[in-house]
Amino acid sequence: QTPASSSSSSSRPRPPPVAGRRIKVLCLHGTAGSPGVLKQQLAMLIRACSDEAEFVFHGGHLECTKDDPVIGKQVELVQPYFPREVLTQYALPVRGHKGTDGDPADPDTWRSYDGLEEAMERVQASLAQHQPVDVVLGFSQGANLASVAAAQASRGQGPPLHCVVHLCTSLPGWTRHGPFQSLFQEPLSVPALVVKGAKDTVATGNDQVASLYSTVERLEHSSEHRPLPREAKESQEFVQLVKSFIVRHCRG
Repeated sequence: QTPASSSSSSSRPRPPPVAGRRIKVLCLHGTAGSPGVLKQQLAMLIRACSDEAEFVFHGGHLECTKDDPVIGKQVELVQPYFPREVLTQYALPVRGHKGTDGDPADPDTWRSYDGLEEAMERVQASLAQHQPVDVVLGFSQGANLASVAAAQASRGQGPPLHCVVHLCTSLPGWTRHGPFQSLFQEPLSVPALVVKGAKDTVATGNDQVASLYSTVERLEHSSEHRPLPREAKESQEFVQLVKSFIVRHCRG
């Protein structure tokens, strides 16, 4: 399996290649997640990249609870596997369609967020704290916020990025509604890797998010809504492809 790719020209300058240090990757977790949860979920990727990259994590500030009418079921699914973790999110999900992230045919139903502006202020603060950050990698809600970070970088409203990695991303209603829609009027110049889970019914916006970028590569794994494939052999091959994308765009 190799990434499928497409690109169009962009006049925005790329940051200089990363040299003399490890690549730094800022990771954003999913709804009802945490830095600790995502670190465990990405363990095979972190090990595979240990010779090239350092992974740092930014956690959500909104605690998720089982009685939440929108995400309570997700908390119930995750909590037994991570009983000591405080599960959080970055912003409050709104819109959607019949319990999904939206109807692909109706952009007015696509996933959006309340509190996205504060969430991105916190992401930008984390980028500044960990500078220089070369890559933003996000899973689920974190992947959705990663597109805003890429847009801010592309428009000169945030630090430059060499690339962005989306693991299971939602239908991007946040690009059509709210405080950041003006950033998405033209294709984003930050190269992107967009990863789809073949059995994922939670985050179904991979095609639509890929279309936001002028340079994009695509990967698909055989599993459901999870950052890496469930099966070990597939996961070993998969993380090498993700590593190759990161290294190529940061070192090249």
